Amino acid sequence: MSRRSRGSGTVTSMRWLALLCLATLPALAGEHKVAVAPIDGVLGRADAVALEEAVRAEARGLDVGVVQGAPASVAAAADLGATHAVTGKAVRLEGALAVMLTLVRTEDGARMGMERLVGVTLADLQREARKKVPRLLRAGLGMEAATPTPTPTATTTATPTTTATPTTTATPTPTATATAKPTTTAKPTATTSSSSASAATSSPPKPKPGPRFVRPPTQISGADEASPLVRTIREVVEDVEDVRGLWRKTTLQVVLLDDALFSKALRAKAQKELTKAAVAAERARWAAFGLAPPEADPAKILLGVLDEQVAGFYDPSNKALTVREKPPGSVGGSGDAFELVLAHEVEHALQDQHFGFPDMEKLPDDDARLARMALYEGDAMATMIAVGAHRAGRPVKLALGTAAAASRGMSAEQLARSGGYSPELLHAPAVVREELALPYVAGLSLVAEVHRRGGFALVDKMFQRPPLTSHQVLHPEAYLSGEQPARVPYPAAPPGMQALTSGRMGELGTRLALQVCVDEQVARDFAQHWAGDAYTVVRGPVDGVSLVWSTAWSGDGARQFGTLLGMQSPCWQEAADANRGKPYAISAAAEARVDGAKVALARGFPQAMLSAAATAATRFDAKPPAAAPPLGELPEGQQEEQARVVDGRFVSPRLGLTADVPPGFEADLEQPPAEIVLRKPQPEARASLVFVPEPVTPEIVDGFFQTAAAAFANQVGGSSLKLRGAQRTTLLGGAAQERAWDVQGTQAVLRVTLAPACGGKGYYAVLRAAADEASRAALEKFVGSLRGTDLQDSPACAELQ
Repeated sequence: MSRRSRGSGTVTSMRWLALLCLATLPALAGEHKVAVAPIDGVLGRADAVALEEAVRAEARGLDVGVVQGAPASVAAAADLGATHAVTGKAVRLEGALAVMLTLVRTEDGARMGMERLVGVTLADLQREARKKVPRLLRAGLGMEAATPTPTPTATTTATPTTTATPTTTATPTPTATATAKPTTTAKPTATTSSSSASAATSSPPKPKPGPRFVRPPTQISGADEASPLVRTIREVVEDVEDVRGLWRKTTLQVVLLDDALFSKALRAKAQKELTKAAVAAERARWAAFGLAPPEADPAKILLGVLDEQVAGFYDPSNKALTVREKPPGSVGGSGDAFELVLAHEVEHALQDQHFGFPDMEKLPDDDARLARMALYEGDAMATMIAVGAHRAGRPVKLALGTAAAASRGMSAEQLARSGGYSPELLHAPAVVREELALPYVAGLSLVAEVHRRGGFALVDKMFQRPPLTSHQVLHPEAYLSGEQPARVPYPAAPPGMQALTSGRMGELGTRLALQVCVDEQVARDFAQHWAGDAYTVVRGPVDGVSLVWSTAWSGDGARQFGTLLGMQSPCWQEAADANRGKPYAISAAAEARVDGAKVALARGFPQAMLSAAATAATRFDAKPPAAAPPLGELPEGQQEEQARVVDGRFVSPRLGLTADVPPGFEADLEQPPAEIVLRKPQPEARASLVFVPEPVTPEIVDGFFQTAAAAFANQVGGSSLKLRGAQRTTLLGGAAQERAWDVQGTQAVLRVTLAPACGGKGYYAVLRAAADEASRAALEKFVGSLRGTDLQDSPACAELQ
């Protein structure tokens, strides 16, 4: 809703989206939805249908959502809301049947894993499916193998995982139990992040207030006192208290509602807050900046998104925490998803008891409200992730850092597409997606950085000196250094014209306004130089709107921004022609004025008024106030030094090792979680170095060999693997295991070498594949050149302590 008109009510509606990241961030606990496509090949149709249903049954057994029907293609699966599709090809193999199952991500067609089912009869293939399909899904979806638990109280959340491509992010996926043994993901480039939050122990929680401490009660309505669900709720509440270090001061009220009652309560609350004035102000802002068509109804759009996405909310007016008994399909329907929703909302209740919720109407502007929401939601997200990590016995700091890093730089649309079936969110204007996502995603990154510097004790201090702007949220260093925005006044409406609404776009809003006509990355690059702004939307001419926008910039940003505005006339004219005569339409007539670090834009006014309006909007002091670090002077903390290639030498400070880059190979250091990826186009060859923070056990090592090798073979175009052999060798001066395969359908030979790291708490993996002898020799030379400079004391090993 309108950031200016939100006040506490609309911020509350944002808090209701406590599981937005579960719906939009697979790295912050999204649900996977799998479609099973028809199996092609030599199987009879009846047998193929039976085997397809066996695949679906195994997916359901893992609490993975299954899309109804059998879409004919990956694109058709995406249209049905599937995040992944399982495709199959059946062939005859020396008298037996072989079915190659491939897990494909529908967003971009990436193959996330493969398994081959072999048998003589349908029953044989079905038995193979029961054994191998769970492994395919766990590996390809970044899940952990779960063991059954007798009651809901035994379940925990898994720590953040990432998939193999940079367009997906790490999230606490609600798919594991406390006794689960971790497995690696299907792609070698995914394995590190799927495991990166794991370690032997997690940081100990803060001590309770005192030896005689007695927790206040939790009152639960909507469930029978003897229900296991009640016990689960109380345990989640205590886990949140112990991990976060905030304990109840008063009774905590928890209300469980079925889907119909929850939706009714949610819509009633939202409709009460979506006043005509608030909706009109937001509609005017959207139209003036081109953020949505003039006819777009903010109230209708937001209500649709809320119905689809919201799983729980905390209402500070009655101090009650309300949760859907069954979370919506967009966030997952498992018991773990319920516990994640609950943990997030419990933290909101504890925030209220310890720090209070601000009166949003008293905050100075729209951007300040968004920034304040980012603190509250970012802390709740961090708490949710920390509880999952603590339950799984994993380092909280590592889990938070992994989740924040994986989501950084992704657009809200990418997050929504990767998170599952969210049509309302995907079809909403970008401004809705971005302003809903920022408090959760960027808020988490900010809180994670502060936690890295001083744990939750330092996070507590943020509530005394919260972030002031979306710029501070998007750039944690700006917050920590106390960077202040310029005090830009709201521009006055020209004489005789009526102001509809005023506010501040902030860095986020400025980027969104620029994205209407320019490339998103260009807009991001420009917007980060934002230093302050204020706008006024004016009624007229006729039924349309006009805009006066004052902005301040750092560095050379003002000159560049003025130039960029001058280039947007064709885009604005096209929009004006399409919307001519509509209420809230804005004309293309505009004038931009640059004055030092200031840029003013007047648009939509009659031509005779443009110059005076733009000139008047530059009359302010663009010099920002002196910096005031909100948390005081902090130590820099241990900044992670980035991997680099210098004069053909690869250096990884994080792993404490170096190696020689083979001539003719391109070194890619931007493919996390791989530390380095080497590629050569002709003849094709590639290699990856990965650090896997999983304990070295025979089961995990064998699983990595199988899944990573199959995925790597996929990347080089192979259909299957034929084992050449296994041997013991050396890597980085220590004992290692190595396996080699022929990649069927190509001339490539794949080798994978694994060596223990960090005293057995993790391991190094080097994967390489090449079709020609010269490239194979070059890659083996790369492996042989790996040298440890400080392996045991490396930052990667320190993370596992």
